[in-house]
Amino acid sequence: MKRLVLFSLLFALAAPAVSQPEVSRHDSPEWWKNVSKQNIKLLESPIASMRAQALKNTIYLSRFHADQISMDEAVRPIIRVYENDSDPSVRKLALAALESIGGTRARAYIASNVPREKTAEMLELIASVLSEYQGTL
Repeated sequence: MKRLVLFSLLFALAAPAVSQPEVSRHDSPEWWKNVSKQNIKLLESPIASMRAQALKNTIYLSRFHADQISMDEAVRPIIRVYENDSDPSVRKLALAALESIGGTRARAYIASNVPREKTAEMLELIASVLSEYQGTL
């Protein structure tokens, strides 16, 4: 019994040390490129919940890790989600993802979409996003 307790204690103490090298790999530029590529693949998924999760990932990454990861390559897939998804909540997430990425392509697309948008709720969101952009210019 004592051996089992001692073994369990040693394992518990060693486990954090074993996982340390994995943490350091997350700082490499290559790791962040792979995160971006995987996120783009999720944006192109035929499964709506996967696309929604990818949009949430995009918002998080562009807000909290913008200095480590570029989301510019995700703009075009996000625009496709916004244009083609039938779920209004996914389209709202796509708009929020474009807003969080920012940049001229995302901003230009949002501004050009006003005449095509048919729902009052989405027009209100677009107006809100555009007014925020105007405040940052």
